[in-house]
Amino acid sequence: MEKYGRPERGPIFEIKNEYVIPKTREAAEEKSIIFMETNCGHKASLFTRKVELFCLPTLIGFDYPANLSYADIYSVAWSTLRDRGFNVVPTVREIDQNKVATTDLCADEITSVYDQKIDVAELRDPFPMDKEFIKIPNDKIRKEAEILLNMANRKGVELMSDGPFHIVVRGDGSWYLMPLDIGKIRIYAKEKDMPRNSKLNNISFIRGAVTAFDKVQNNIRALREARGLV
Repeated sequence: MEKYGRPERGPIFEIKNEYVIPKTREAAEEKSIIFMETNCGHKASLFTRKVELFCLPTLIGFDYPANLSYADIYSVAWSTLRDRGFNVVPTVREIDQNKVATTDLCADEITSVYDQKIDVAELRDPFPMDKEFIKIPNDKIRKEAEILLNMANRKGVELMSDGPFHIVVRGDGSWYLMPLDIGKIRIYAKEKDMPRNSKLNNISFIRGAVTAFDKVQNNIRALREARGLV
């Protein structure tokens, strides 16, 4: 899935130095810190990451064979979230046992999807909907996040620790929250069986994401200003 759509044009940062951070034990991912400087003297220190490992959602209490494929597990998780009322991509299609194809939310090249973990300090070009995204008041994001939190705790879904939701901004300027990355989500077949600790985790994850998105917005504002974009 293309996460952001077509970038806007603007001055390009010149990379001065790059320091690679060793891979973590928990996941196969490459990390680095890049120091950049524009021709106008604007400087930025950004954190980038390239994920090389996709995680499986965890289905608890579901009646399915032990050898269920990745594609099947993903499809069950997606359909369960959809049926319980969560915003999800409209379609998921199995390619083979290890691959699925999902609706490209950015196919119109205007709609953009914002990730609170990667976008906090990702080296990337500005995108058309950035100017709409940075206008969203933090208190409105917090309000919608509280709705998602209450829904997840009622519906037996423990969200991701490092990305409980994304913000999807559409071409008309409207926006909504979506648990886009299904990997690492825990879904309980019987909603009442979700333990209290998982509900507390959701509170922590959601509050952390709201704070992170505030930083994302500030970071994008800084990038746009450095490149002379209004």
